[in-house]
Amino acid sequence: MFRDGTAAGLNSDRDARITHHVGTMNQTSETSEADETGETGGIREIPLPDDWRVESIAAPNAIPIHDLLGTIQDALDRPLGSLPLIDLAGPGTRVCIAVENTGADPRVALDALLTTLHSNGVLPADVIVLAVAPGFDPLTLPVAQTVHDADDRRVLDDLGRYEGVPFTINHRAVDADLLIGLGTLHLDDLLHDAASSRLIAHDLAGSATQNELADTRFLDDLISPWRNDESVYDRVVREGARRAGLVFAVEMLFDEHSRTVAVKAGMPRQVNAELRLIAHTLREAAASRAADLLVADVGSVGFYSAARAPIHIGMASDAALVRGGVVVLPNLQAESPTEPSEAAEIEAFYDALDLGANSEEVIRHLSGRTLRPGEARAYLLAHVLQRHPVITVSAAGARPARHIIAARDMFEAAELAETLLGRRPYTLLLSRALSALPVASRFAQPESAEDSLGSLLDDLDL
Repeated sequence: MFRDGTAAGLNSDRDARITHHVGTMNQTSETSEADETGETGGIREIPLPDDWRVESIAAPNAIPIHDLLGTIQDALDRPLGSLPLIDLAGPGTRVCIAVENTGADPRVALDALLTTLHSNGVLPADVIVLAVAPGFDPLTLPVAQTVHDADDRRVLDDLGRYEGVPFTINHRAVDADLLIGLGTLHLDDLLHDAASSRLIAHDLAGSATQNELADTRFLDDLISPWRNDESVYDRVVREGARRAGLVFAVEMLFDEHSRTVAVKAGMPRQVNAELRLIAHTLREAAASRAADLLVADVGSVGFYSAARAPIHIGMASDAALVRGGVVVLPNLQAESPTEPSEAAEIEAFYDALDLGANSEEVIRHLSGRTLRPGEARAYLLAHVLQRHPVITVSAAGARPARHIIAARDMFEAAELAETLLGRRPYTLLLSRALSALPVASRFAQPESAEDSLGSLLDDLDL
């Protein structure tokens, strides 16, 4: 039992801590809560029983890049595993820049690319920006801009099949002398780390390609305990991007507030590997040992967004939660979609969870199908629920989800957890849980003699 509010092995620089007060349920996690700009705001309190064995953990704080343009230019001047752009493009070179994200930071990267190409003698008339979705303001240079239409067969080139996937990709990308991918990775989304390769082989592909890549076989591979380091999905989209001619990539890693924390440029595979390594380091929240219970502070979001936390844990081969361990998601809010497409995803998510009387039936109903994004999240969650029960504590008006254990408050959540796990479960309290993964240290500390005796007495109900 941690009388001073800390846990053995807890790093002093972690920004979450335990404090004790008077009473039977007054052990409180104080975690930094961010406002809409991502700056640290108030204190979020999560009450836990004061006799529980609790370790508070958090991933390292990701520091946004201050000089974004300078960092991007440095990456372009010193690319990874590739010749610099000055040697890849010059007068007469037809260039296609594929763009996934139309936010402010990718716009800075796009302008840097256009300026570099122009200084190398590439004429604006020889450059086309091919976007997944509209949204760019007028660019620095008068280059052509177009938005990909996955249903327009006239713009698609057939690049054959690979592992059952028919590759039809926008001909503007395929026909270019130099194809550059401007992709993004997100700390709070482990499913889409393929970045520039996914951009070319999925986002700029035809509907038949996109539908096949949304088949559940690619999701099964992500959560299989016997998966390889490279997922089938990653292998397939990399092959599709290679066939399309992707030879240079600029990839940006975003934190949970869409701020850039890392940028790399160069050979697509090497760039992606470097950014994934950085992302893994920034996501990892080290725990002294695997826990029975994980309380995941996901912030003030609805269950659709919060479900990513248990899914990420289910995807991690080294997650610090024992099989059968319970995940608690506190402080959930009512769903509040900002776009019609997001609202449709949320409806598909809840509808998919309603397909079966239990998680196994949900999996059986969805397996072998092409899934929409909301259905895909429900499918992954159903797999995780077979290993880890999930308890939610939601505000009034929050939508209930089938197969999830709902608690009125953390008092009831604690009682439910002890019913499932026994008294005094070893608990991890994870801050910023949507962008963090709890990982057990390779030098995990054994349970102390006091705690071992306490666990035995609890099991015997003495």
